[in-house]
Amino acid sequence: ETDPRLLILRATYEDVAHIANKLEPVATTRLGHLCAKSALCRLEATFKAAYGLIRRDYIFETEAVVRMLLEQLSWAYVAHSSDETKLRTLNPTKCITPFKSVFPEAGNFYGVLSEGAHLDPSIVENYLKFHKQGSNVIRRSAPDSQHCGYYVTALASVYLEVIQKLF
Repeated sequence: ETDPRLLILRATYEDVAHIANKLEPVATTRLGHLCAKSALCRLEATFKAAYGLIRRDYIFETEAVVRMLLEQLSWAYVAHSSDETKLRTLNPTKCITPFKSVFPEAGNFYGVLSEGAHLDPSIVENYLKFHKQGSNVIRRSAPDSQHCGYYVTALASVYLEVIQKLF
């Protein structure tokens, strides 16, 4: 790879993998801590998936994976301080609001990523525009997928901050 944006994303993923490997052996006894640690370690694979999708210029799939990354990061943050009863009903989509105390942009990120992940009705206008330009179906776009790279690198920073705060 020679594209600097992709090189940055690869280095970001490698940093996340290193952090997850360091977190994995950390001993914990509380269920909330165990759940948070497990979710945070598993996010290594989510970061890797996002990087892979961006490398291949996928648009909608990348937004969906990055949205899931944000949800799981938020869930881990809230789960850490939750008791067993709360953990059993903890919905990742409901963790975005409390997560704003750590990452104030969580709501804005979530809104933008949800538009792409859920194919917001406004996308119909884009389909019409692409069709008029002679494109049958748009599945890939380097600029659009690489825009998600911004979210991935920002969330990697938040990932580290959350781990430092919780463990």
